Amino acid sequence: MRNNKWQNGFTACDGTIYGIPLKGQTVLRIRRDPLTGEPEVNAIGGPYLGLNKWEGGVSVSNGDMYCMPLNHKYSLRIRPLIPKKEAEKNAIKESGCNNVLRSNVNMYDDGNATLRSSSHTTKYSKSRAYDPGPKTGGVKLPSEIRSKCIQSYDSSKYNFRAEVERMLKELSGTIIGDFRKEGQTSVDNAKIALESFTVPQQSLLLAKKSKVPDRKGEVAQKTLSNHIENDEQFLNVFDKFVCDVILPSMKDRLVKLNGIVSNSTDPVTFYYQRPPTLRIQPGPSTRTVALHCDAFYGHQDGELNFWLPLTDVALTKTDLWCESAPGRGDYAPLGAQMGEYVSFHGSSCRHYAPANESIHTRVSIDFRVGVEPFFDSNWKMFGTKFDHTRKKVVL
Repeated sequence: MRNNKWQNGFTACDGTIYGIPLKGQTVLRIRRDPLTGEPEVNAIGGPYLGLNKWEGGVSVSNGDMYCMPLNHKYSLRIRPLIPKKEAEKNAIKESGCNNVLRSNVNMYDDGNATLRSSSHTTKYSKSRAYDPGPKTGGVKLPSEIRSKCIQSYDSSKYNFRAEVERMLKELSGTIIGDFRKEGQTSVDNAKIALESFTVPQQSLLLAKKSKVPDRKGEVAQKTLSNHIENDEQFLNVFDKFVCDVILPSMKDRLVKLNGIVSNSTDPVTFYYQRPPTLRIQPGPSTRTVALHCDAFYGHQDGELNFWLPLTDVALTKTDLWCESAPGRGDYAPLGAQMGEYVSFHGSSCRHYAPANESIHTRVSIDFRVGVEPFFDSNWKMFGTKFDHTRKKVVL
């Protein structure tokens, strides 16, 4: 274990203690659990890379705390949770008095950062050390395919935003959430926007923290997953998008690289995740999606990630951050806009989603595509409880 992860700190007006990261990669937060009143210690923010980054600092009148750089080139600002009334005032000021998206602006400060549709889960298994891994003969995807690639698509033909809006309207507002405008008591279908979708706080809570009998966080995820798995209209649009756009583009890139095919008439076998994962990240929030690479969760080296933002990053100011190569640590936003998709090698490249500090909700869909002979369709990592379903396509 590394010594001196945190050194010195601040006490916020609500009694929460924040530790300054010296060698650690996160801010240390010590507070009482808002649900149980029990002491809670967790790490927030980051990852902040490097050693001896900040030491000491000052707090200012609005409650912000500024850490003084020791070896880091920037100062670090820690903004603590703020009371609900102040959050509402700030939200109104941020969006403009005539364009407020939420009638009740609450800070999401507990549970998961996102509500997702995927039921893919893994747990630690002692047998994992003996897992032989995928049988691919050691061949790997060409490095050029692994690199980040942003491409545009016809969002009017493959209108995922409209499809997701339709599905969310069909789901229970008390479990999944609903669309609201300032001063409205019902949904105005003509003015619906994904950015204005709100998720109940309880639907983001981990099962062990949820105090309601039905464990609402678990119920919400299963409800969303089941709906998407059985929505034929959405799946038809998704299948056409993958088969008409994604797979031909992947094959064309492989042909140009002489990866596994020498010309376009040679068949290539793909396995794509179906259904894709829908992720809803409401704000304002302090919750992040932790830094990770997908191999830890049983995804193979022979898979490529595809990510499609369905909301306006200019409003949410929230993106998916990823390093450019395994272990490089040069995290940057993927940068795809609405009407674009980005591919990257999430199995080996670490990525994360920062907290959505805006009053708007970020929505995206993502999926993975495996390619033979780099992908073993029969392998499943030891400890995997529920795996993604995949569809085989020979192109």
